[in-house]
Amino acid sequence: MWRQKLESAEGGVDRAMIAERYSMLASKLREAAARLIPTVDVFIAPVTDRHDETFFVPVTDADEIVEQWRNSLQSPVSYLYPPRETLFEFDLTDAEPNLDFQLDERSRIIFGMRPCDTKAIGYLDNFLLGGDFVDTQYEARRRNTKLITMACAEPAFDTCWCGCSNAGPVAEDGYDVQLTPVENRLLVEIAEGGEAIGEVWRDLLSPASERLVELRDEQAEQARESMVTQAHMGSAMRRVTAGSPPQEFWDDLGARCNSCGGCSLVCPKCTCFSAVDEMLSDTTGRRTRIKDSCRLRTYSLEASGHNPRALAADRAKRWSYHKLSQGYAERNGQHGCVGCGRCTQVCMGGVAMPYVALTVRKAGRNE
Repeated sequence: MWRQKLESAEGGVDRAMIAERYSMLASKLREAAARLIPTVDVFIAPVTDRHDETFFVPVTDADEIVEQWRNSLQSPVSYLYPPRETLFEFDLTDAEPNLDFQLDERSRIIFGMRPCDTKAIGYLDNFLLGGDFVDTQYEARRRNTKLITMACAEPAFDTCWCGCSNAGPVAEDGYDVQLTPVENRLLVEIAEGGEAIGEVWRDLLSPASERLVELRDEQAEQARESMVTQAHMGSAMRRVTAGSPPQEFWDDLGARCNSCGGCSLVCPKCTCFSAVDEMLSDTTGRRTRIKDSCRLRTYSLEASGHNPRALAADRAKRWSYHKLSQGYAERNGQHGCVGCGRCTQVCMGGVAMPYVALTVRKAGRNE
């Protein structure tokens, strides 16, 4: 699963942003997608079901793609860091185990992901590729994946708060190509790494006017101001880093938390996992990685039977510090939330990250 990182330029995936800006008719979106589908092994794009719920799935026909969509509950980040995957198969017949690593090196494009999810991939790049060890499964998929981000002309869901997390409504970096709908056109920003996509679209593109860029910026500011949740992430981070919230605050969170783990399981930035070995025969088997959550009672359970975070309050505090403390933000390159609002959609206790950040900030006013 992990290999030691070599000191070379291949270790990172940083890209210079906005090499070129163009304009495309919004009516050409499906044609643009259709041209790209045959160029990769897997083309992932948003579709909707009969209940108007959005899902990112592999498509082979551009007509399946919706042109306007709300953000999906399951992040497309899962195609790079799956909730369940085989890490390797093993054979114990010989004295030395024979390991067969399962690397997915198919080429893929993720089309239409929102800026919050693009930001989350930047976090995972740093977490899984930027340290002393590299996650080889993630590396193989990431190396062969191009990201086409669809910036938000308005909040993509009523729980969005990316403006507080510096993750939208327009992506600042991390994409290969970014599309932003502005009136009847798309502002097309092609970064280093997206040039081949630009070549496929060449006759669909025209130079972007300064006015188009200005309209995009004005639109983004309006979208940011329209977001209901204004939690002021920076203020919350300062108070959590300083250890200001009293124990009573965490006790309250723990009392309201159902310990279901839903917030972690839908979060595009959460990386907790468990590994399970399964025997397929007397001598062969496989190791599977399964997404897990530090909000679950058994996650920190030790082999001795001791559980350092047996109480829901302790787990709520641990999760919040991992998301909000400055130390983790410096180590991981950014804080642990992109403001996608998914945790708010699934939290039955009403104590998702916007509530935590907002309540911590308000408590600071009374000190």
